Amino acid sequence: MQTTKSGTNEYHGAVRWTWLGNGWDALSTAQQRTFKAQKDAGKDDYAALRAARAVTVRNQALFSGGGPIKKDHTFFFTSYDFDRRRSTASPIAVTISPQGYQVLDANASLFAPGAVDFLKKMYPAANDPTSRGTLNVSTPAGTLAIPLQQYNPSLQSPLPYARNFHRGLMRVDTKLTSKDNLAIRYVIDDDFDPGSPPALLYNRVGQAGRNQNGTINHVHVVSPTLLSEARAVYGRRSFHFPENLPPQLSITGSTLPTIGNQNYPQFRTDNLYEFNNAWTWTRSRHTMRWGANVLRYQLNSFFAPSTMGVVTYPSMADFLFDRNADFTQYAGTGLTPARTTEFAGFLGDDWRATSTLTLNLGIRYEYTGAPFGYFSNAKADINNWAPRFGFAWSPRGTDGLWGKITGNGKLAIRGGYAISYDQVFQNILLNNSRNYPRGVTVTLSGLTGMKLWDAKNFPTPPKPEDYKGDPLQLPVRLFSPNKRISQPYGQQFSLGFERQFREDYAFRMFYVGTRGVKLVREVEQNIGFQAAAVNANPGAYASILPSLKPITNAAGAVTSYKRDPTRGSILVGDGYAQSVYHSLQVTVEKRFRQGLQFQANYTWSAFINDSDDILGGQANRTLPAYPFNIKLDRGRSAFDQPHRFVANYIYQFPRVRDGRGLVGRLADGYAIAGVTTINKGTPYTILNSFNALGILTGQISTIHLSQRASYNPSGEPKTGTNPTITNPRFIANPTNSGIIGNLGANTERVGRTVNFDFALTKDTKTWAERNHSLQLRWEVFNAFNHRNFNQVPSNTVSSSTVLSTFMNLGFTDVGGRGMIFGARYIF
Repeated sequence: MQTTKSGTNEYHGAVRWTWLGNGWDALSTAQQRTFKAQKDAGKDDYAALRAARAVTVRNQALFSGGGPIKKDHTFFFTSYDFDRRRSTASPIAVTISPQGYQVLDANASLFAPGAVDFLKKMYPAANDPTSRGTLNVSTPAGTLAIPLQQYNPSLQSPLPYARNFHRGLMRVDTKLTSKDNLAIRYVIDDDFDPGSPPALLYNRVGQAGRNQNGTINHVHVVSPTLLSEARAVYGRRSFHFPENLPPQLSITGSTLPTIGNQNYPQFRTDNLYEFNNAWTWTRSRHTMRWGANVLRYQLNSFFAPSTMGVVTYPSMADFLFDRNADFTQYAGTGLTPARTTEFAGFLGDDWRATSTLTLNLGIRYEYTGAPFGYFSNAKADINNWAPRFGFAWSPRGTDGLWGKITGNGKLAIRGGYAISYDQVFQNILLNNSRNYPRGVTVTLSGLTGMKLWDAKNFPTPPKPEDYKGDPLQLPVRLFSPNKRISQPYGQQFSLGFERQFREDYAFRMFYVGTRGVKLVREVEQNIGFQAAAVNANPGAYASILPSLKPITNAAGAVTSYKRDPTRGSILVGDGYAQSVYHSLQVTVEKRFRQGLQFQANYTWSAFINDSDDILGGQANRTLPAYPFNIKLDRGRSAFDQPHRFVANYIYQFPRVRDGRGLVGRLADGYAIAGVTTINKGTPYTILNSFNALGILTGQISTIHLSQRASYNPSGEPKTGTNPTITNPRFIANPTNSGIIGNLGANTERVGRTVNFDFALTKDTKTWAERNHSLQLRWEVFNAFNHRNFNQVPSNTVSSSTVLSTFMNLGFTDVGGRGMIFGARYIF
């Protein structure tokens, strides 16, 4: 962001250019594996490098300038910047090796007709010999070992990729009267990204969007102690996603990429109108602020997930034998024209109670409408009061121990408490917008022999207007149904001290905590289970079975149990989740003096919650692993980092002749800066690919895929159930076994992060009297090329867990050192 001094009667500006070319970058771990495999296959260094890494060139440029339109009265500021990326893509996907396809072809008669042909069509045979493990498939003829390798379409011909971004800004400030200032600002940007070519080219998704924002700001000085600031804002966002995706199909535990994406097609246009007015009044020891804000949000969105159909097979064996498939498809409208009104008012007072004590007292009220009642007859929350309190005490003492502690005004003790409310974001509304009669969702499980890899075999979901069945049997998705919404909110609290020492050093130590209350999470309310699972382990269902009713087949045999057999799935979102965060935060800071400035921060913390996000599937504990006891999901958050150290620093080399003359221009103006980050890795969960509890399929097809594995403490480390392992550490509980996995949530962690970023700058005065200067900048990210293994390639166990990738952080694609070069001319 570029800014200029307000009210200047001189013209100022800057021109900046930044260049990035990945020819200077280190290879990522995946690129290293590919490079080695290509070399082993006989390629020379250049050919192996081109196969391993695409060529990327990125140019960013900015021009900004401002100055007077009318001296001492009206001023302007403008800027334009663009981001131009050009590259060749070298995408890689895990797929089946030629040898693996030979094994499948030789045993094709064992499998469902067409299964192997579909794999060949959608997953091209690997053309890169980099090993990605072995997939073991159990068959009546024995266990088949299918080697996995990589597929890279750029080895056949280069895949060009170009992306453009443009943004322009214009601002005018004018003095209407001696007491009135008016500012007008307009920003527009355009972004077109066709999507980086994926290895499976039919999976390509692009994005094209435009953002616009206009603001009028009026400041009126009523008196020397009373100030009013009013603002009107209009914002518009419009974007869509060019794509030509097939229906989504995934094979759990196979490590093969998912085909298609159920969240497309989609597009949206947003309009925002906002008006606010804030007042500041200073009187005696009080500085009071009050104001109000009104916002009108218009959302016009097309979002209809699963419109093309979603197919999931629990394992490669299930796919090959065409059994146990889950299928979901939606038919109906996907367009939602939602309108939301928001209002907020606040009152605050900074009260200097004594010469050493300042109190901050405030309260805020917020109201957010409930568009369409979230299609659940939900009503807006009208009780969102948010008080806040803070204090700053700077005790003074000049003598003795107390004087040494306080430094006569160099010690400050601060603390505070506040409540802040979160928004119920619009995705919840969109998810609920597909309920009948707006749409019909077909959700089926355990399908066998239907060849669902071919969309022609999909069950056809009836259009809402043609639906002749019982609408109560259709799945519904609700939010806070038939009551007032409980708006999610957070409580923040802090207490600590800050002490200045010497002339330019400061030390801070604070306790900082937050508590999330009534956080949104979705839970299946009309839960049901297969009778086979209940019969296999009745004790696991003892607490919930009395609330369920049996469902029988034509012969009178009990096939399943459900809370209300007359209803379909009822997935309800509400404030079911909570979180808590505690931390000790320590900071040492040196203010800029004698060319040196630094700040070092250490945080020791614990972050515990029930769910990390209402979206995101199993990885974020979106749905309870065990719906009859959602408290079993409580554990470390996926964002938990118990130890984190971050330091930033700047050193400016001594001046040489104040930058004047030839020697000064060459030897003066050098500075180095850096950021160092060291933190513990984040947690993740080991999941079970099978529906061990026999949970009946609900509104979301993955409702049973959030179940966790069982833990065997004596098992072989980092192994999952596999025919080749006699004593695995993590066990895949079979379908309908009724076993509750004994493993907790987020019990494992990825590797720690150790990262050093540096920058070297050179400032040269080109026209000293006019304050013109040229700055050259060289930035190096991850300068020591440390590999930060902060991803996990596979965390799901099945009957044939791919051991080479399971919990193997080394099989992830981790980046290395990168560089950027830039130049900026200031005038």
